[in-house]
Amino acid sequence: WYYFKPSSLRTTNTINGSIEITSFPIPVNDVLTINISGIEEVNGTIQVMDMNGKLLVRLSMSKPTQTIDMSNYASGLYFLRYKDADGRTGTVKVVKE
Repeated sequence: WYYFKPSSLRTTNTINGSIEITSFPIPVNDVLTINISGIEEVNGTIQVMDMNGKLLVRLSMSKPTQTIDMSNYASGLYFLRYKDADGRTGTVKVVKE
């Protein structure tokens, strides 16, 4: 039996075996951290969408780590989609408390 604090959980998605998108903490209350690894240069966008696919915000991402303030979002399930200049995309699910 294992016990994990909610702040220690992460959501990860590996794209084409090379890019890894990690978001934490899960569930998020205020600030969500997104990390992109497995590529030399991060140059893309992050889209935050609700459960219905409605685009809530689009942010440029030029560093491996980005934070998003989710304190004003309602509780529920959200999707973060990363897309870079080379056409690589990936999506992770985020739970907001």
